[in-house]
Amino acid sequence: MKSIARTFQKRVAAGLQSGRDFVIPDQQEQARQTTDFELITWLVIKS
Repeated sequence: MKSIARTFQKRVAAGLQSGRDFVIPDQQEQARQTTDFELITWLVIKS
């Protein structure tokens, strides 16, 4: 989870450097803690 949050922060930093049209996500939309995530799984079975 920490890796995902770190990747999100890196993308925000890269977006700030990319141009003036980048918008920083609101504080509520930013992933900061492990409770900010939901676990979603998929199981595909092929015969």
